[in-house]
Amino acid sequence: MQINPGAAEFPHRQIAAQLTTRIRRGDWAPGERLPSIPAMAEMFGVAKQTVQRAVDQLRVEGVLITKPGSGTYVRGTRRRLNRLSRGRYGGFRGYHTDLAARYRQQLV
Repeated sequence: MQINPGAAEFPHRQIAAQLTTRIRRGDWAPGERLPSIPAMAEMFGVAKQTVQRAVDQLRVEGVLITKPGSGTYVRGTRRRLNRLSRGRYGGFRGYHTDLAARYRQQLV
């Protein structure tokens, strides 16, 4: 993976475009973990902050999700995302839906 330092486009945008291309091509499936930030920085030959900006941009666009302490993952369907978050939230996942159901019962 190469970036063109003489291009008019910023390096982090070039990296984001290349990552998006690889995801669409199927190199990383939904829910699959991407290499670490330092590993990607070494692959592209840039600073870690540059790769972090690219990952942040893709996270805002909804292409990636990050789990602190675990890594960066390709965003998949909502069902797949629920499976990824199960370990983090455990039994509290359905708390708000239960609370809403109880509140509706009190209103009726």
